[in-house]
Amino acid sequence: MGPVVNKTALVVLAEGFEDIEASTCIDILNRADARVVISGIGVRPVHGAYGCAIISHTTIDKIEGIYDCLVFPGGIHNAELLAVNPAVLNLIQSHNDANKLIAAFSDSAAYLLARAAAILHDKKVSGDPAVNDCLIAGGAVITDKPVTVDNNIVTGSGPGAAMLFALEIVEHLFGKQVADNLAGNLRIARPMRLPEKKIKMKTVAGD
Repeated sequence: MGPVVNKTALVVLAEGFEDIEASTCIDILNRADARVVISGIGVRPVHGAYGCAIISHTTIDKIEGIYDCLVFPGGIHNAELLAVNPAVLNLIQSHNDANKLIAAFSDSAAYLLARAAAILHDKKVSGDPAVNDCLIAGGAVITDKPVTVDNNIVTGSGPGAAMLFALEIVEHLFGKQVADNLAGNLRIARPMRLPEKKIKMKTVAGD
């Protein structure tokens, strides 16, 4: 159902990825007719935190060139493994320099994009209480939205936001009409885009 022009999306996984976030993004991007490439960091298949196993197309050391979008599902173990992989960090840097879309769920946004790659300074991101401290330490501005877009960065708050997160990627790649049509076919109501509400962090006396 997608447009004639094909767009490329690289989904990067390590052991312990968040099952719903990964499978939903792969499914929705395929439905939009994106050319989806799934990369592991060495192990095939790659195993999710809750039992899902995904056979990757390739491994990160074989990735060449620039994709239209990088997708990083969460999962703490997954995010920690990705964050110490030099090839993954080089990939993020090259795509950020090219202003390509980089989409990540909470754990990966925190440990990978904010801490390891350090590309979230002054960026608005969807928060998760479990990783907000890490995001803030990396200079990110926390919103209360399930999905937040700031220039070329898309972040999601967790698995419950997976469908809206994936549709946001589709809109960025193919346009709003394609995303809305796909959402309608799936009987999903997309929220109107409103200004982000920034969360003010309370300062505790004596800290």
